[in-house]
Amino acid sequence: TYQPPLGAKYNARGEILGPVGPRQMQTNQNFEKGRHTTDPVHAKQHFRRAIETDPTMHQAYLNLAQALVHQHRYAAAVPYLEQANRVWRLNNPGHNRLAHQDRARPGRRGPCRTRSSRPR
Repeated sequence: TYQPPLGAKYNARGEILGPVGPRQMQTNQNFEKGRHTTDPVHAKQHFRRAIETDPTMHQAYLNLAQALVHQHRYAAAVPYLEQANRVWRLNNPGHNRLAHQDRARPGRRGPCRTRSSRPR
């Protein structure tokens, strides 16, 4: 049985906020319900509640977008994908460094090496 760590933070509904478990996963009750349902309509509702509970959880935005895609609502999914990207970047600032460096180098088109940059 999972025991929350001492000093765990709770929201007004009594849900644990922040990292939980051995891998320090960011989750909440609604996120878990959404993950374990096969109905995209119910999943969408749970992921929306998960975002209300913890707006810093990028995975909830991604999963909400995925539920919309399963309903063939592609245009409605785009804002959630963009928000997931923004939230992830705010929570993981060190990971953006490489992306910014690649954009700053002229002629760079992605992770593939060019012929001139290969070791000889």
